[in-house]
Amino acid sequence: ARMVDGVVRRIPLVRSVYDLAHRFVGLLQQRDGDGTRAMRPVWCHFGGRGGVSALALLSSPEPVLVNQLPCYALIVPTAPVPIGGGLLYVPVDWISHADVGMEALTSIYVSMGVTSPQFLPLAPAAPQRSPSA
Repeated sequence: ARMVDGVVRRIPLVRSVYDLAHRFVGLLQQRDGDGTRAMRPVWCHFGGRGGVSALALLSSPEPVLVNQLPCYALIVPTAPVPIGGGLLYVPVDWISHADVGMEALTSIYVSMGVTSPQFLPLAPAAPQRSPSA
């Protein structure tokens, strides 16, 4: 691992992305006082289930009230460098558990979704439709 780390860190552009991803994973793997992960991956279903879904990070398991509606604070990272993103307060019923680890979440964002099939269940084979232009 040290040898690969040393080689990767010698390539200027790769080193920058690798260092950011490495620091991001380290931050996300920090544990809070109870020994649980401070942040965890979740699906945010905008507009409710069946709407657009985004892989996000739950900042705290405690909902807060926003306009009298219970909401979770979550971060939706940006691709390809998932250090930034948006802090959103999302209705509790729009959130579901994401069965992926922090490494998978980071890989999916850094690869801009290319590694999704490695970490997420594949859909059944169906006739392929091209997105309309």
